[in-house]
Amino acid sequence: MVVGSFLPPSRCYASNEADHMLQFDHLLYSNQQATPLGIYQRIPQLLPKVLDETTVVLGQASKLLPGSEYTKLQVMHAIPYIVARITNRAIVGTDLCRNEGFINAVVHFAETVFVHGRILLWTPVILRPRAYFTLSSVWGGSKQPLAFLKPYFAKRLEERTLSDDHPFNLPVLLINDAPLHLASDIDDLSMRI
Repeated sequence: MVVGSFLPPSRCYASNEADHMLQFDHLLYSNQQATPLGIYQRIPQLLPKVLDETTVVLGQASKLLPGSEYTKLQVMHAIPYIVARITNRAIVGTDLCRNEGFINAVVHFAETVFVHGRILLWTPVILRPRAYFTLSSVWGGSKQPLAFLKPYFAKRLEERTLSDDHPFNLPVLLINDAPLHLASDIDDLSMRI
């Protein structure tokens, strides 16, 4: 998630430095930087889902070994997946947070974004868009999570037109709080997640 994506400019601490270090101009669509959405004040409403998923995922991760009172957990490997699943419960709900393919894509993106940013810092400015295209084609980038998020947003937008009864999560907040020209832009909404 982008530091400045959901916060008004006055609340974005060090976003210019983070943007530069991580080369967000190339890693993200420029529209997220230009049009931040002020939904941060409603995020605490999502915390019960985070607590619920924490209980579920930690219960699954810490199952006892058969015939033993101990459990085996490869912490360094498991933690990114546990964190991704817990946070994505609040972000996108159970549909995607429990989808193994989506969680793998999110973790892979998170692991490569810093590498991509550092490589782009060393690349001449004029070559950065092409360099990121190449890097993301070889090592992955936003394409993997977006393959899950775009259909998810399309479904949320369709449900929105059919009914006012929809789950309360970050995509719904984005759709509801986005300016009209962005409220149905699946690419923009997906990239904000």
